[in-house]
Amino acid sequence: MPNCRIMFALALSLAALITGAQAAAVGCVDAKPGQVISYQGSEPVALDYVETPTYYYKWSAEVDGSEMASGVDKDFNFTTPDISSEEGMKTVIVTLLVTDGYGCIGETTQCLSVYAVPTCGIGGPDSVCQESPKKEFYYSGEDTSKATFAFTWSIDNKKVGSGESINIDWTSYKFGDHTLTLKVDKTYEGGMTVTTSCEKSVKYVESPVATFKMVGAE
Repeated sequence: MPNCRIMFALALSLAALITGAQAAAVGCVDAKPGQVISYQGSEPVALDYVETPTYYYKWSAEVDGSEMASGVDKDFNFTTPDISSEEGMKTVIVTLLVTDGYGCIGETTQCLSVYAVPTCGIGGPDSVCQESPKKEFYYSGEDTSKATFAFTWSIDNKKVGSGESINIDWTSYKFGDHTLTLKVDKTYEGGMTVTTSCEKSVKYVESPVATFKMVGAE
């Protein structure tokens, strides 16, 4: 029987493809909720004393001690779980167990730190009147004291300002419907930044013309 220790002298490579970039195979890798994670198991190592080496793969992804995904192919894909803003972050443990036809075993593990996407909400009026065109809009999501937040406001896809709240003068806009968009960046301790956005429909309304005339007198 071949020497198992020699057979697995080369460490198993476990490559994680995240947002198109190859992440390191050691330590925790930052990820976002709902992100598709792709792994690729190691190739069989050619040995002088084995004609055709064959590897068998067993994958497992666990969160909070429960298995959320598994696989038996060389390639392994799964989607990271949803994380609430209250939870903040959860750790996914990914394990690969490799065996061959001789009972030899190799195992490696990697962890993913999955950070919650910030809650997004916009407060402010649904309509703005011509005679009072300056109105305040504000972020109405989660507590901003627990992380570092950045806000970008846009109207009809054109940036108009930043900050947790913004005063907008609608005088330069056409009457009718407009889309107010807020992009929220949340940076956790350690540097991981996650982004989300939300929209609010705002109607800019032409004020009625107030005139009168005397139609009679007694």
